[in-house]
Amino acid sequence: MELSSTTLRISPFPIRTSAAVNSSTKLLTDPGINFVFTKQPTLFFVGSAGQSTSMVLKIFLNFPFTANDMFILYLPGFSGADFSGYPLQGSSGSMFTGSLNTKCSPAVFLLVANGNASTALANIEILLPFSAGLMLPNQGVLVDANLTLIYKLKSTKCAFNPIGALNMSAIRFSPAIAGQHTNLVLTVRPTMNIRMFDSFHLSLPDFVGGETGSMFVGANFVGEWTESFPNTSVALFFNENFAQRDQDLEIFIGSIIGLKLPRIGVRINSNLNLDILASDGSYSGSVRYVQPVGSLKFLNLSYTGTDIQPARAGRPARLLITFVPYMSLKLGDSIAILLPDFLDIGKCDRLNMGPTYQLIPG
Repeated sequence: MELSSTTLRISPFPIRTSAAVNSSTKLLTDPGINFVFTKQPTLFFVGSAGQSTSMVLKIFLNFPFTANDMFILYLPGFSGADFSGYPLQGSSGSMFTGSLNTKCSPAVFLLVANGNASTALANIEILLPFSAGLMLPNQGVLVDANLTLIYKLKSTKCAFNPIGALNMSAIRFSPAIAGQHTNLVLTVRPTMNIRMFDSFHLSLPDFVGGETGSMFVGANFVGEWTESFPNTSVALFFNENFAQRDQDLEIFIGSIIGLKLPRIGVRINSNLNLDILASDGSYSGSVRYVQPVGSLKFLNLSYTGTDIQPARAGRPARLLITFVPYMSLKLGDSIAILLPDFLDIGKCDRLNMGPTYQLIPG
């Protein structure tokens, strides 16, 4: 009898399987074997796409396993440094050694029971830690991934928590003036489908937002501000039926909501973090490209007379401009200083700016 596909959940991420599981089908006939998987095996991953992960494998059998029994897990798209004989602790005191081979396709994770074997119905839980070096696929583990477990010549597809990825993520501002109201546009290209009620959470440290709990509606999302000093964040809920994977999704947050850029500006390596909780895969990570917004602090202008004339209106003067830039300045960067009502500065051929800066009159 063919069982329908099931949906399991381990908070806060959904665990799904995309295909029906036929737990009574034998790959090869062996009259000496009479067991079934009493539940669908499950995998739980902790990590981000393309990064190291820990993995918990849960197996449910109506048949006790013995020493030297082997479990074979196919992990398509996974990578990492191959290993063998890695000691692993199972539940109920059972012991295993694990081996990983990523040179074949798909990658294979082999478990061999040793030490204490199961003497009753086998419900096994095995943890592969981060230190083992298993790497998630660069495109994530999507809901239709085929993660298959084989034991005693029978196979079944594993349920798992899908993990998504972003092929692109960017934030830009308009106008881009430190401390001022701005429109924010977040553009992402997810590897997973986005469905109604899937949620995005964008952390905007040092930004100023609207009143906590205030709601707004965009083209694709309903949003809500949250604020816990010193961080401002926005929660976004997708309000359309479907957004196809691998296509750009643009989210516009208007300045009418009250969003202001930080007074110290936004650095290109600012930690603007994005979390996505979607039915087809979760994601967490910093936005890859953030439009930098510079600012100056302690800006001060003073002037004195020349060596032969005191400082008076309409007379030549020496100007001293001091400031602290809140961004890195590199060779070729420019700083424009507007001096309204000052006369004849454009006629200067050369101004002494010291060893660091050169001012070009204009």
